[in-house]
Amino acid sequence: MAFDKLYNYFIKNKSDKTNDSKFWIKEIIHKGNSDDVWICFLGWKTSISIAKKLNLLPKSGKIIVYQEPNALVNKNPDVSKELFYELYNDVKQYLKNTQVNVLSLSLGNMHGFYIASRYDVKKFISVLPGPELGRNIWKSCASEKIMMESILLDFSQKKYDNVLKNLECSYNYMNLPHNSYFYIAKSDDYIPSEDQIDLINHIKKHHMYRKISYFHLGHIFSHLYFGLLNTMNKIPWEDKNNLK
Repeated sequence: MAFDKLYNYFIKNKSDKTNDSKFWIKEIIHKGNSDDVWICFLGWKTSISIAKKLNLLPKSGKIIVYQEPNALVNKNPDVSKELFYELYNDVKQYLKNTQVNVLSLSLGNMHGFYIASRYDVKKFISVLPGPELGRNIWKSCASEKIMMESILLDFSQKKYDNVLKNLECSYNYMNLPHNSYFYIAKSDDYIPSEDQIDLINHIKKHHMYRKISYFHLGHIFSHLYFGLLNTMNKIPWEDKNNLK
């Protein structure tokens, strides 16, 4: 969608300067009277405060929100892997002796798919997932500079994704919980829509459930629309809600 490229153009200089940050942030929020536990992974450069303002988070329960380190999208996939496991090692404490739910948005789907396919997750909600980080970096309107720096380190897209293979969504969809919901953007230039659709088509081939919604929007507006659906109680945080 043209707006994704336009938005990226205006934030590019600021975005490039902040991409070296290796710090992730966690916040635990208690809302309502629900006993549900939600582990939430936000997208690249999406802050917890922005997620709250856009109403992207679950309605109730114990909500554990992770803001990804910007440098997770890195010119060196070994750094990406190190940061991935650093965050994952913290998440593991919430996966012991209890069933949890997982929400992942955009880049956060690397963690979401990885955890939802390996643990006893009750419900998984995935928003704008892409198959591989390297493929995303090589094709996204938001990561041209990172791609060029990675090439200077002698990485091709294939070599990059080989380093991260076991962590990527395309490797971690076979054992997702039956109670999974997917939201796919059809006009996305950040996580190219053809790659989102490619991933969801693989999922559809291997799972009988097909709880999939398609947004005819780009990356930025899909986040806004997901927040609007949440405001309208259209997101199935609880089983009584229907996906529409």
